Amino acid sequence: MPLVENELGLPDGFVLEINTYLLTVLTDADAKFTPHQVVHKVMQRANELYEKQLFGTKRSLSSAEGKLKKDPQSPLPRHRKRPAESMQYEAPRFGHSRLATATLMKQLTLLKDMDTRKDGFIAEPVEEDLYKWNVHLYFDDVQGSRIASDLAKIAKRDTVKLEFTFPADYPHAPPVVRVAAPYVSAGHVLHRGGLCMELLTASGWAPVNSIDVVCIQIRAMLIQGHARIDPKMQSKITKYTFEGALKDLHLVVKTHRWNAGTPPQLRKKLRY
Repeated sequence: MPLVENELGLPDGFVLEINTYLLTVLTDADAKFTPHQVVHKVMQRANELYEKQLFGTKRSLSSAEGKLKKDPQSPLPRHRKRPAESMQYEAPRFGHSRLATATLMKQLTLLKDMDTRKDGFIAEPVEEDLYKWNVHLYFDDVQGSRIASDLAKIAKRDTVKLEFTFPADYPHAPPVVRVAAPYVSAGHVLHRGGLCMELLTASGWAPVNSIDVVCIQIRAMLIQGHARIDPKMQSKITKYTFEGALKDLHLVVKTHRWNAGTPPQLRKKLRY
């Protein structure tokens, strides 16, 4: 199998992790996986580990609840607080860099070879601007979700349109993602079109996240968050701006203590 870095433009540390994963987890039957499929398997494994950790947290909370029922005066378990520095907010740096350009070109090539429509989205750059992409999310195959019928009846369109703006520090820093149209209620969409999603901040972002993985996760978040298209709110679509999305990002980081931007120690290592 060719090096994942040669195919996806990933940084050395993630290539090492992926190759270690290949040697220790994947079987001989999996040897024919493409680098893109390997990344998906790595992300799937990461999600499994996260779910296990989440289950362990729920179990400890359940135990604490039972303890309280027996003795209402017993102290609640203490949970570790995020460090104060997590509240520091550094706005994304926009511009061009060699690494970002090379990574985006490779991502674009991969997406052209994929049938992303079956995964519920289409992504492509805006005209000749490689650093700004339009993403259209489809929901016509989602059973039990009202957003598909809302789109057809209220918004008179087939998709929710997103705008991705990639910073100069990409892939070490996440893109700024906003809903462009229509006006979406709930689904973790904020009133200026930004998204309340840790994946899109420095706390949850990893350079291994490919564009298709991000699109799929945003789509899933809208579905699980019961996103709706409210006809009474469509007049507020003018609030959906790039500047507004940056304000939403700042608000999300401050509220949840999620970092945003690229850590200074990592930024020093980037080449421009």
